[in-house]
Amino acid sequence: MPTVQEIQELIKQQIEPIDPAKNIREVLKEFEGKLVSKRIIARLTEAWGEHRFRLRRQYGMTHLEWGDYGQYMEPKEGEYPGGSLLLAHSEKNVLVDMIYLDEHNQAYFGAAVSRNRNRNRASRNLLNLTRLAFVINQHHRIQSELKELLDGPFDVVSCAIEKEWLDEK
Repeated sequence: MPTVQEIQELIKQQIEPIDPAKNIREVLKEFEGKLVSKRIIARLTEAWGEHRFRLRRQYGMTHLEWGDYGQYMEPKEGEYPGGSLLLAHSEKNVLVDMIYLDEHNQAYFGAAVSRNRNRNRASRNLLNLTRLAFVINQHHRIQSELKELLDGPFDVVSCAIEKEWLDEK
């Protein structure tokens, strides 16, 4: 049965890391309006070499990838698997366009920031955290009681009871 502190910890574990993408965005700003090239990779590697940057031009799109993203390998526990930013729906003569980058990579920018803000807000609301812990604990208690009843005195009609009142419709 979860405590308020355990729920808070779970929420905090869901915070999305936005640093690599945010840092990449800052470097890409230096190249606004210029052709996407290996110079960008060199600059990113110079700044944050541990992320292993690469350009992928495939299926009519150009992506900037880092880390283990798309490498068909499981990330080590606690390690961020990397990511991929869509730079353009083209493989040739791609220019760095910051507006396009922001609009087509919301998962890394605006949406992730918004989700993290909501997670932080939820983790600080002690009233709601207490209510949630109480309801989860009640849910477990009620599930246990219901199982005991349906496996015991009502076992001969448990299927009908489940179908009529317990199955989601």
